[in-house]
Amino acid sequence: MFDTITGLPLHPLVIHGVVVGVPLMAVLTVLVAVRKDLRERFAWWVAGANFLLFLLTLVAKQSGEALQQAKGGQLAIEHGQLGSVPRMMLSWECSGFPSSGSREMSTMR
Repeated sequence: MFDTITGLPLHPLVIHGVVVGVPLMAVLTVLVAVRKDLRERFAWWVAGANFLLFLLTLVAKQSGEALQQAKGGQLAIEHGQLGSVPRMMLSWECSGFPSSGSREMSTMR
């Protein structure tokens, strides 16, 4: 399921979205969390985008494992080990923001 899309390996396609999206959403998340006017308007949109980025990261992981099994070799194994650090950072980002946004929104009521 996570091997190819229209004959192209899926992993190189989705990993670019993750590599660009994680730092971008980290900056946007901090910006929205710090500024009250932005938080009131965009907190849930940013939380939703973070969740979608989390799902994209899972797709990148699964497609990377499928590509690693298809290609094999030591280089593919070493490359696969590099994926654990960004996944941990994204998990922290996704789990931290929605809780702080929910807390802020609950105090506004």
